[in-house]
Amino acid sequence: MKMLDLPELAIRNFERLTNLRVCVHDLVGRFAPVLDPGRSQHGGPLCLAAKTGPHVQRCWNFEVARFRTQLRQFPEGRIHRCHAGLIECVAPILLRNEPIAVLFAGQMQATRWTPDHIEPRSPIPIPKGTPVVTRERAETCLEALRQLGARLLHWVDHELVPTAPRTREERIHSFIQAHHTGSPTLDLLGRHLSLSPSRTAHVVREATGHSYSELLVNARLQTACYLLQHSDLPIIEVAMRSGFADVSRFHKVFKRRFSSSPQAWREQLSS
Repeated sequence: MKMLDLPELAIRNFERLTNLRVCVHDLVGRFAPVLDPGRSQHGGPLCLAAKTGPHVQRCWNFEVARFRTQLRQFPEGRIHRCHAGLIECVAPILLRNEPIAVLFAGQMQATRWTPDHIEPRSPIPIPKGTPVVTRERAETCLEALRQLGARLLHWVDHELVPTAPRTREERIHSFIQAHHTGSPTLDLLGRHLSLSPSRTAHVVREATGHSYSELLVNARLQTACYLLQHSDLPIIEVAMRSGFADVSRFHKVFKRRFSSSPQAWREQLSS
């Protein structure tokens, strides 16, 4: 068996053992080439109801804008209840203390117990048939998800042989790749580089030849193109998963770059 087959195989074995679906948010593009493209999106009736309705922004705010900035606070993962009422086990994959992916396993509902973290509920009914999970079962699944994360990290660390970024340019691009789907500020990059915000802007231009905002847009468009090509996600979710909180801005930026709307660009690929 080729080593490139192992991430998807490991995930499928986890799913067979737990009967839970795994979603992978690939933060730096290491897993996307070897995983089923559908792994980038949450699934199930309740998730789809939340993401296609008026609450899609709340999904993005919870999964991306806020939670990804908190990953280092939960190196062992956590069990939480999202705004749609689903219990999920979540575990980050950290490479040299840098988040490179997030694993989600669910979705379930709880009775007579509450996870440590809960989001305010949206008025979305939980469908009949959603599996019920006990706290003990959820904790077992979380431990199994940690083990899956360790397996995937071993694959990345030993087969892809990544190296820690050394130059400022490498560190800047690494930061952008890790955080562009969220809301990384110039100040956050400055703290990462141990620089003031004003100095950071100058260093970014000097090291890369581009402004910080240009780098963010380029990374977000690259992610958007991948999702448009390799998934059936609605355009609004492609925009949000790529880091564009404003969908109208996504359309404007995409059309300026590619002289085509995102939907037309997707359709051209399949024609």
